[in-house]
Amino acid sequence: MNFNEWWNADYDDTDNPFEKGSVAYCAYAGWWARQQQEWVSLTDQEICEAVGSPIDEVYLSDFRAIEAKLKEKNSER
Repeated sequence: MNFNEWWNADYDDTDNPFEKGSVAYCAYAGWWARQQQEWVSLTDQEICEAVGSPIDEVYLSDFRAIEAKLKEKNSER
C-alpha cells in the first residue's frame, strides 16, 4: 500500500487516543496501517537471487525456517 492509498483509505479512528489532525494522531494512524499489512513471502527464485546462486532443498528449508520466524516476530507487534 502506498501513501496515497493509505491516506484515502477508510480508517476507523475510534481507538486513536490523539487529537485528530495532530502529528501524534497521524503517527498512530500510520502505525495502525502498518499493522494491517499482510505478510508477503519470498519465492524460491527471489531467495536464489538474494543469495546470488542456486541453492539446494536443504538450504531452501533453512531459509523458510528463518522466514517463518520473521513472520512470527512481525505478527507479535
